[in-house]
Amino acid sequence: MDVLNKCEAIDIIATDMNADIAHYAQHILMPIGKPIHVYENQDLQVHASLNVPSTHVVILVTKTGFKRHILDNARMLCRRGITTIAITPDDKGPISKCVTYTIKAESNETLMKLRDVIFSISTKFIFDLFFTSLCAINYENTLNSDEFYNKTVG
Repeated sequence: MDVLNKCEAIDIIATDMNADIAHYAQHILMPIGKPIHVYENQDLQVHASLNVPSTHVVILVTKTGFKRHILDNARMLCRRGITTIAITPDDKGPISKCVTYTIKAESNETLMKLRDVIFSISTKFIFDLFFTSLCAINYENTLNSDEFYNKTVG
């Protein structure tokens, strides 16, 4: 949480259903007052991996940890010294060797039809934990942000 709290911005690399959850995270994390970018297009993911500043934290969301383009992005970010967090079910897999931190999301290979749903719910829960923790750490800023939003939109 300290890493996420101190960074200037958060970038999330994800595809498919994981990108949908990343957009959810982008929306709920707005009150913490940091820019949050979601990269779901492979070309933009590579561009971000080559260009994000060292003041950013990049979160890579992957159900398997084996997708080549996600691994390539993780390796590029690692070589550049960018702080990275992988959300993946395999905390000992290839992606975990390329990132700064790994957060294990639940998945169940024996229930193939539910595997993606279990991973998605687990990942959403992790983003919810980020939200509640960061809001608690930045309570006054969160209240001010919420008040400003209500005055502007409400």
